[in-house]
Formats: sequence, structure tokens, C-alpha cells
Amino acid sequence: MWRYALAVLVIAACVPPGQDGECGDNRDCLSPLVCTRDLACLPSDQVRRIQVRWTVRGVAPAAGGCQGIRSFDITFRDPVADQNHAYVPVPCALELFTVDKLSSRFHVVLVNARFEDGAAASASAELVGSDAVVTVDLR
Repeated sequence: MWRYALAVLVIAACVPPGQDGECGDNRDCLSPLVCTRDLACLPSDQVRRIQVRWTVRGVAPAAGGCQGIRSFDITFRDPVADQNHAYVPVPCALELFTVDKLSSRFHVVLVNARFEDGAAASASAELVGSDAVVTVDLR
């Protein structure tokens, strides 16, 4: 039994970082792969930079659009694999959220706000292009 356990450990130790597709940073990926923010080692042509800007009910955060918001989050969605990669909480006042390395398999961004009075507002947008910049208005 101990020999079997030792063999498994030796084999596991021989798998280079990033070989299994998961990573913590670029050093965990085999060159020339990059580590994405959703922890995948991918070729650079499958990775893109995303910028999300928002207004809330037509009002920019700098002009008071975030007043009364209790929580705010941004979720990137891969509808084919039915998977999400979320950032929670996001300060609404930022007005701009950037992800420098996101898998291009994520095609939709969802932005959600919950207000102190229990109301909610949300918006979504398609992510198009190698580097996507989207603006949404939460309603």
C-alpha cells in the first residue's frame, strides 16, 4: 500500500505546473501560455483584456449614480459551458472595471446592483473582439 502511495506522489510531482490547465500566475504555465484571471493556462490568442463601464439608471457614478447601492458585482459568463467568473464585491464608484487577462470563452458580462431599499438593477452586454470595451446602464 505504501509503495502505491509513494508511486502516486512521484508521478504527481513529475507533472509540470500548468500542465493540468490551472494556474495562479504566469510562472505556473508552460511557456508560451499565460495564466488568466479565471486561473487557466491558455495561449495568448485565447486571452483578452476587458473593460466594463457603467451608469446606474442613466446616472454616472461620479454624479451620484451609486447612491443607495448596498452591493455591486460583475460576472463574466461562458454560456456554452454554463460557467461564470465573478468579481464580488466591486465598488460601484469605480465607474470602470478592467480585467487584463480573461479567457475569450467568456462572451457575456452581467453587472448587478442591489439597493438598500431592496430594489435591484442589472445590465448585460456581449463581449466582442480581441479586447472588449463595453458600457452598460443598469436599470
